Amino acid sequence: MPLTLHTAQGPTDPPASQPLHGLEPGPVLKYRVEGETKLTVLRAPITILFDESAAILPSSELRYDVFPLLDSERTNIRDAYAATAVAIDLVFRDGTTLSGLDAVDQHSVAVDPIAQYDSKTIQASQWNRKRVALDAAVGKQLERAELVVATRSSSDGSFDFEGFIGTATIEPTPPEPVAPIDWVRTTRGSHSSFTYSRGNTVPLVAVPHGGVFGAPMTDARTTDWTYTYAAHNREDGRPAIQALATSHVPSPWIQDRGVFQIMPSGGAEPIFDARLRALGFDHHSETDRPHRYSVALDGGIRAEVTAGMWSVFVRLTFPGSTGWFVVDQVDENGGLELPTPTGTPTMTGFVDGSDESPRMFVFATIDRPVLDVRRDGDSKVRGAVCVALDETQSVTIAISTSFLSTGQAARNLAFDLEGAEASVSKRHGAFDAIAASAEGQWSERLAIVEVDGATTDQRTTVASSLYRLFLYPNTASENVGTQAQPRYRYASPFHGLESPHTPTETGLRLVDGTLSVNNGFWDTYRTVWPALGLLRPDEAGKLLDGFVQHYRDGGWTSRWTAPGPVDNMTGTTSDVIFADAIKSGLTGLNALDAYDSALHNATVVSSDPRVGRKGVRSQTFRGFTDTRVSEGMSWTIDSAINDYGIGHLALHLQNTLPPDHPRLESLAADAQYYSARAARYITVFDERIGFFQGRNDDGTWRVPDTSDYDPAQWGYDYTETNGWGTAFTAPHDGTGLATLHGGPAALEEKLDLFFATPETGRNNVKGSYDITIHEMAEARDVRMGMLGLSNQPAHHIPFMYAFTGAHHKTQAIVSEALRRLFLGSEIGQGYPGDEDNGEMSAWYLFAALGFYPLVPVSGRFVLTTPLFEEARVRLPLGRVLTVRRKGNPDDYYVAGVTVDGEPWHEIEIARERLLKGPTIVVTTSSEPTRWASGTVPTSHTPEGQRPRTRLDKTSPAMAAKGAATATAVSGDAADMFDDIGEHILVLEPGGSVCYTFEKVTPVGLYTVTSAMAAKASWRVEGSEALSGDGWHPLDEQTNATFTWAGQTRPFIAKPDVLPGGIRRVRLVATAALDLMQIEILADS
Repeated sequence: MPLTLHTAQGPTDPPASQPLHGLEPGPVLKYRVEGETKLTVLRAPITILFDESAAILPSSELRYDVFPLLDSERTNIRDAYAATAVAIDLVFRDGTTLSGLDAVDQHSVAVDPIAQYDSKTIQASQWNRKRVALDAAVGKQLERAELVVATRSSSDGSFDFEGFIGTATIEPTPPEPVAPIDWVRTTRGSHSSFTYSRGNTVPLVAVPHGGVFGAPMTDARTTDWTYTYAAHNREDGRPAIQALATSHVPSPWIQDRGVFQIMPSGGAEPIFDARLRALGFDHHSETDRPHRYSVALDGGIRAEVTAGMWSVFVRLTFPGSTGWFVVDQVDENGGLELPTPTGTPTMTGFVDGSDESPRMFVFATIDRPVLDVRRDGDSKVRGAVCVALDETQSVTIAISTSFLSTGQAARNLAFDLEGAEASVSKRHGAFDAIAASAEGQWSERLAIVEVDGATTDQRTTVASSLYRLFLYPNTASENVGTQAQPRYRYASPFHGLESPHTPTETGLRLVDGTLSVNNGFWDTYRTVWPALGLLRPDEAGKLLDGFVQHYRDGGWTSRWTAPGPVDNMTGTTSDVIFADAIKSGLTGLNALDAYDSALHNATVVSSDPRVGRKGVRSQTFRGFTDTRVSEGMSWTIDSAINDYGIGHLALHLQNTLPPDHPRLESLAADAQYYSARAARYITVFDERIGFFQGRNDDGTWRVPDTSDYDPAQWGYDYTETNGWGTAFTAPHDGTGLATLHGGPAALEEKLDLFFATPETGRNNVKGSYDITIHEMAEARDVRMGMLGLSNQPAHHIPFMYAFTGAHHKTQAIVSEALRRLFLGSEIGQGYPGDEDNGEMSAWYLFAALGFYPLVPVSGRFVLTTPLFEEARVRLPLGRVLTVRRKGNPDDYYVAGVTVDGEPWHEIEIARERLLKGPTIVVTTSSEPTRWASGTVPTSHTPEGQRPRTRLDKTSPAMAAKGAATATAVSGDAADMFDDIGEHILVLEPGGSVCYTFEKVTPVGLYTVTSAMAAKASWRVEGSEALSGDGWHPLDEQTNATFTWAGQTRPFIAKPDVLPGGIRRVRLVATAALDLMQIEILADS
């Protein structure tokens, strides 16, 4: 028979679940189609868990798990998904079938293998859960169940495929949640692993932006993938908890820190080994909410976790009158003081990270009498406590944390309890009071967005996305004052130890102020910060000032912070975040400090690879970061976007600071300079191939022969993507990018090709990576061409059609992504890849609401088709933004838009308009329309023009041949024009350095790089002649401030002097000056 179905062990190499098992314990069946030679539908009887003598009851559903195998060896990768043409149908005794009753699954897809295949809602080589409501079959009796598959068109003529079916059952439909908080699934995204991500999240319990998380651990001996939905399952196919812990994890890729563990023991004696002490559970007995995690463990034990700002509460309920729990850490880098049976029931300790993370101090209370304690041999961190239980049979361990001291940890616990008791009735116990306080804080944020016309899965996605959005970033400052008069202080992660740590006090520098941590700005600048700034602007401003504090304390704002700087990703995108926030009017952050943080990033070389811009001198003096820097091309593009933000912020400050402010002159020069630098992405666009690629030290292309260039190759110049994934990375200058590609029509054609060219995820395109990284497989499985949506460089790509006028293509692509790529919440999936600090969640929220922050710092949003019938967004000042969709739910093209009843014909809408709380009505159509087709978003380059930057007109080669001369104490004049900036020319007052151009050269801006952090004075002169004394003053600076050694600063030359250009230029020191580089900038 072409279709066979037999008992099997399960897939051998699932990327994020236990091999040789189903998703849950129970029988697994393997289906296989082999030898079929035509397009057909095949059926085979299948056993499901249901009493066939019983009638279908109301509120019942068919539920099954399916794991179609990806046939990655197929010549055409599109054929690799053949096994997703699968469904389970029910045949009833009256001759009807479930499919014949027009039943659909939870994704609104018919119970039909062809419909399932076409919907692309089943992922290959992953477990998928399908649920079909049986309302149309109530009262019917089941005759049999059938597995139904269909063969699909194949490029190579093969119709073979195979897959697995997990437990299939008919069971009661779970009741829908009532409270918004119960729609959240914190396990959403945890069905992941190193090799494949559906979020790579951990089910964290916290208060919004809190200082500590509570977390279950399915692997207590790691700091990366500490909890997985299925990858850590045991040999019996069930998950098991190894610990309940404090956590500060921003991402498994960055790893956790400050992990202090509690684990109940199921026997009469404690078990210390993490794997042996593990207690099994079933996900249906797990409650995963933002304010409370609860799970029924084997042995009749229930474990619950909740959290305050700095404390984690663990409540354990045992089946008897006594109970043991183990206290532990990930490794031996810590300390522990256990209670005594006759003493106060408290514990203290400390946790040292395996990296440079600060020491965390613990003060813990136990609310039941201690009967006994044990040590695990000579372990410094591992012990066990036995307690006497009352009639509740439970014990609560309150674990308070501090990075300052043990004493401060005790104060933090008191603050959390005081705050919780003030917000809830005192009749609650400590655990319930803390949980109720956290619930109130989350409920307030979850009420910000309400939707009508959403499916159950979509409501879960909205609520869970809001949870992830407000989970990060986190505070690292602790109140050393009082509740009434708080005073905040933190242990600085920027200076190293100033004295040795002690068991009770940190050796780090203590700094007054507020510090924000746990954010990767490359990940979050596109979506998270625009969302926080729109929905909670006051809170966002204060959090951002906590990142400016990185600069004030450590000299640099971290690119990735956990809690100090992490050498990860490209660009210093805090620059663009700060610019957008300040331009948007967010309060609470110091604008000039934020601006100086950005200037430091853009103009000074960092000796620490974890901070600043890599290759900044090459990027500054030559316009690009060359291939000597890993991913230098990506650094170039990201730096252009960051400079766009700096230019806008400089102009904003110039226009808003008092007219007598001493920095207005420098801000005017900066505004011109960084605006020009914003177009420097063009320096790495290779027009021969129509893609961005890296440039070598000598300026040549990394791949010189165009026939050797393959945009499908990953790595090399491209950060976590390939040439296709970077082809549109100029969201700040879409019209300029369009001209590089040949104009709007050519950009549209390029985008069409992007979405038509499938990612294969195969070894032959892994490029410079040692392995096929998980982003490759995830991009392949999106099945939308090269779109790896979860990878941050792709977030904006569906919206780039806006610069072509083909808005309907954005509408179609975004609508498909919303309907298809965020499924699987009920089994720990929910995302198409990594969810980093809320960025993928914020992307979903913006796209589903129908407006997206495409152009950074613009304060404008691109409109597209909203997902829901109606969404209400509660904004500051009590205003409500309403987005309403009119038309058939299956229509996703925009036919027209009104704002407060008035027709709207623009593709963008301003943030200020949204904040007024308008009603936006989007009427949809089944066919593309020309709505807003004559409009494009805001762009750096005016429509119809090519992007223009300013590059240095001096030449290192000519300088070395004698074009550069100097009267100096020491140093070589040629070095001042070498585009390297590593040598010093020492000038005394009256000393000068001169450069002769090959031809007449215009001058508008020039830059000076000073070797010293000091005030400097000079004048710049120009001459139209090749010799003689015909010098004319172009600019003079007195006491120009260089804040940092090696800083490059721009200055404006007088435009009305020598308007025809110059042949010579010279800088004359009017005070002692140590120079490193001079540039004369002109349009390029």
